[in-house]
Amino acid sequence: MIEKLFIKNYLIIKEAEINFTGGLNILTGETGAGKSIILDALSLLLGERADHSKIKKSDDKLIVEGQFNFTGNKTVSQLFNELFPEEDFSGYLILRREINNKGINRCFINDTPVNISDMKKFGDAVIDIHSQNEHQSLLNKETFEYSR
Repeated sequence: MIEKLFIKNYLIIKEAEINFTGGLNILTGETGAGKSIILDALSLLLGERADHSKIKKSDDKLIVEGQFNFTGNKTVSQLFNELFPEEDFSGYLILRREINNKGINRCFINDTPVNISDMKKFGDAVIDIHSQNEHQSLLNKETFEYSR
């Protein structure tokens, strides 16, 4: 489970820290409040494609960092042991991604540099992000047309 998300220099967010609690966490707010930016930042952290143009011109780099508690998660434990066979998995991970204004990515798991594909493996294993209107294909009759 994600426990904390830190975002710095991402679009309109100069610096934000979001703490999550056990159970259901919901992001709400008016249009333009930044909900999508938070989800995009989380997606970046989990290995999605980066766009360095999202960094304000006045800033050097953007940083997204997440603290996760994966205690009891066998999938994450196995991934961790494959990536770091010499370390013991405590159940807690800190994932961090830094992207500078030249487009150079740096990824870290527990402050150890890793490649983006390793970040994506963790992201694919633990989080599904469903955005607004994804369900709308259900309402589109062309989606389900078939020839008789």
